[in-house]
Amino acid sequence: TGFSEEEWEQYKQLGLLHLLAISGLHISLMVACIERLSWRSGITREKTRGLLVLFVVLYGFVIGWNISGTRAIGMVLLGVLSKPFIKKRGSTQMDCLLWMAIASILVWPGILLNVAFQLSYGLTAIIIFLSKWQRAVLPRIRANIWVPIGMSLIALPLLCQYFFYWNILSILLTALFSMLFEMLLFPLLTTYLFAVLLSFAHLIEVLTTVGEVILSGVSKVLTFCQQLSFTKFTLGIWDKWEVALYLTILITIGILFERRRMTMKKGVLGGLAILALLIEVPYHWGTELVMVDVGQGDSILLLAPGWNQATLIDTGGLSDFKKKEAWRHRKKKDQGITTVVPALQAEGLAELSQVMLSHGDEDHVGNLKAIAKHLTIRQLIIGKGMETIPLMQEMKKKYPKIQWRLVLAGDEWKWNETTWKVLWPKDLSHAENEDSILALVTVMKQTILLTGDASEKVEEAVVHSHPNLQFSILKAGHHGSRTSSGEALLKLVQPRLAFISCGKHNHYGHPSPETLARLKATGAIIFRTDQDGQIRLRFTREKLEVTTRLTKRKKELKQ
Repeated sequence: TGFSEEEWEQYKQLGLLHLLAISGLHISLMVACIERLSWRSGITREKTRGLLVLFVVLYGFVIGWNISGTRAIGMVLLGVLSKPFIKKRGSTQMDCLLWMAIASILVWPGILLNVAFQLSYGLTAIIIFLSKWQRAVLPRIRANIWVPIGMSLIALPLLCQYFFYWNILSILLTALFSMLFEMLLFPLLTTYLFAVLLSFAHLIEVLTTVGEVILSGVSKVLTFCQQLSFTKFTLGIWDKWEVALYLTILITIGILFERRRMTMKKGVLGGLAILALLIEVPYHWGTELVMVDVGQGDSILLLAPGWNQATLIDTGGLSDFKKKEAWRHRKKKDQGITTVVPALQAEGLAELSQVMLSHGDEDHVGNLKAIAKHLTIRQLIIGKGMETIPLMQEMKKKYPKIQWRLVLAGDEWKWNETTWKVLWPKDLSHAENEDSILALVTVMKQTILLTGDASEKVEEAVVHSHPNLQFSILKAGHHGSRTSSGEALLKLVQPRLAFISCGKHNHYGHPSPETLARLKATGAIIFRTDQDGQIRLRFTREKLEVTTRLTKRKKELKQ
């Protein structure tokens, strides 16, 4: 894309990534400019069409035929080539967009699932619609102000589907960027291209300097805006009824404008309705447990009713299983940034009430710093003694406002409508597997046993000290390892559900056939992240409902 990761994240946080999805729009401006210059120079329409076709095809090779550019070039080609065969003015922009979408799908059916395709074609359709509507309904308002604002509002649910939050500055910045490009950058770019073609070295140098100054100024403005955290609202993925209601409100407002019936009172009511809906979108109405698919690691999210009412049990993280020579090392993407943080933001979360870390292994705590950077953590829960490890010391220094709960066996507390009881460790934790926090979490009528990476030896000790132990849902220990979820535990308690978090084709061969056989013998229904992907468990007063993302499994159990 030509953007560094920092620039990409900057555009994302400011809600401006949709500008990149429609970046091919400048091609239509360049084509219009070439058309005018050709006609004024006395070049015939037929030769002008040939020149335009040659230009956009060559430009396609320059930009690498990305999805947005290909769409724009295809629309230009269809519009230009259809004029001799279609009366009046040739194909409309919407016709060209539709034919390009059909052609793209026929060439590559999988493009329908591509985010860039959906944003590029979807947002372009919105712009075409708004441009026509604006000319008919709001002719006194400049299109380069109204259209970006309207696009930002209409596309909000679509943008939240992929980026999960909305920066209120995106409306203003989108309008400003559009005006900046149309009034300054586009003329500058056009002049630069002609200077290159005519070999005006001095002019090229001047234009390059001017362009660098403008882009540097834009970068400084974006950096300043990025630091304004109060303008960013995490909304998460919208429910279908929320999208339908939101669009209904916008359409109603549009109809009132079109029929000249919009009044101040109706405008205020419409604005309040949109505001109320935006406040409702991130609200959780029920209690859910989500097994985040972090590969060979653990990360479990417990959601309670309300805004930002969530507990994260372990963060996941990537481990290097084999040492490699320096030249074979490849820079890995931070799993916290690519997987866990988006999973949390998709739920509409901007903060976490609790983060409990079972022990100190990288695949359980490795994403903690990334999460703390993007979400507010209210409280960290760890085994007493684990606060001495370097990661915890770093967290204390960097995030002094985080509260700490150091737990040992016997500790109990309540959070929202859930009850937590620690069964292990008994002694000071050294953050090892055998020091994993074993905890019972009671949600309504169900009790969940969280096990971290505890072995059979720890399980036997817990069974010995808690002979009346009861739970209905088991998070299998150590990713389904042969040395966890042992006979002693499963003879005492036969869980209804068993969840295993492990990576596909992982280095250790988890889950082991022996563990799977033991779990099946208890009658437990088994769910695995390596096969099922993300697993979601919904609690209601009457039933439990388990759904999976990859395999689309659905299981309902009575409470």
